[in-house]
Amino acid sequence: MTVEFVVDEVGNISDVQSIEKPKKCPHCSIEAERVIREGPKWEPAILDGKRVKYQGKQVITFERME
Repeated sequence: MTVEFVVDEVGNISDVQSIEKPKKCPHCSIEAERVIREGPKWEPAILDGKRVKYQGKQVITFERME
């Protein structure tokens, strides 16, 4: 599954949302969003030597444990 989010100039994350929600695991998208939202700051993008806001995407894979 893929989660989309915004990283600001200092690495804070906002606007987290899943862009695909697995039919077999409806709770996976909620958990993937939580992991991104509550994780550490990200490195901000740099454009022309300045830190800038950007939209990021992260693929998250869940494995079934038995």
